[in-house]
Amino acid sequence: MTYQIPKIIIDKEFRALIPPLRSQEIEQLEQNILAQGIRDPLVVWQGLLLDGHNRFDIAQKHLLEFKIAEIDLPDRNAAKLWIIKNQLGRRNLTPQQMSYLRGKWYEREKQNYGGDRKSSGQNVHLKTSEIVASQTGVVARTVRRDAEYAHAVDKIAEVAGSEVRDTILSAEVQLSKKDVKKIAGLADDAPELVADVAAGKMSIPQAKRELVKRQRVDSPSLPSDKYRIIYADPPWSYGNAGVIGKTDNYGHVGRHYPSMSIAELCAMGPKIREMTEHNAVLFLWVTSPLLEECFPVIEAWGFQYKTSFVWDKIKHNFGHYNSVRHEFLLICTRGSCTPDTKKLVDSVQSIPKSSIHSQKPEEFRAIIDMLYTHGKRIELFARIEAKRDNWDTWGNEPG
Repeated sequence: MTYQIPKIIIDKEFRALIPPLRSQEIEQLEQNILAQGIRDPLVVWQGLLLDGHNRFDIAQKHLLEFKIAEIDLPDRNAAKLWIIKNQLGRRNLTPQQMSYLRGKWYEREKQNYGGDRKSSGQNVHLKTSEIVASQTGVVARTVRRDAEYAHAVDKIAEVAGSEVRDTILSAEVQLSKKDVKKIAGLADDAPELVADVAAGKMSIPQAKRELVKRQRVDSPSLPSDKYRIIYADPPWSYGNAGVIGKTDNYGHVGRHYPSMSIAELCAMGPKIREMTEHNAVLFLWVTSPLLEECFPVIEAWGFQYKTSFVWDKIKHNFGHYNSVRHEFLLICTRGSCTPDTKKLVDSVQSIPKSSIHSQKPEEFRAIIDMLYTHGKRIELFARIEAKRDNWDTWGNEPG
């Protein structure tokens, strides 16, 4: 008579709590079972499998006999807690799997008692995290961090699937707890990027830059008015976009807004020419590394370079060849457009930079207003906080 595999229910939530074995470990387990049989009983609760999932898979594959041990538990939460504690007894867990299980243990204990609890005994009061810590050999702070880690891993799994969670916990991809939390932070806005990042196909900075691009608000059409004065701070594209940090508010351009290539900026030429008077002036911000690359843009926009202001930022910035503390404001003209006033302004302006990325000092706008007393004026690629009554603004931030 053919052996009939007992009916056992596989619960997805329960199985998700069980760290998967590595492929070589499964192969070794299968060889041992084929040689010695399934010696340890499979543990079930109300027909749901709690322990022995790999043994059950092998039994189904080869129609092998096994024993069942039924345990009595009050509810599903207690069953989950039993699985977690049982799995923490395994000797082949990765550090990531141990962190995940401790975090899930903490979650289950809090759920049991409707929040953080205190256990009193012999005049000693322990918080939930301290209780879990005392039973797992770590400190309470580690348990709380493990709970945050477990939550982040589960959020990634919701978006990218359980296989990605298994990959993270198996240590096949080396991700710190901070990295996992950062990836989980992308889940709401860029779920399709999460799997690639978690699997190591894309770095976290690359994903965040891609997210910035996708969140880009298209700029409105350039105005049809004619302008004598144009003030522009283009979002120049840099190749070294750098690592994005939570506290960084001044670093590379790709962290803060979608950049534009030289070709994209040059392509604006015909429209810029249409909105510019025959006699006009362009004040163009450019950084030292891109000084040479900006001249095709000036030409495409219909202007000729004349001279420049140097903004001495006082504070130093990171540079590849020196400590960069300056930025250029190039003065370019179309036709004849010398200043309306005879006063000569010092070409070097020493003004401390602000803590806001790409924000330019208002003193330069005042200089422009002083040099050019009349004529319609516009700021291109303007920031929200830069709008002034006597200036028109254009860009994907204003308004």
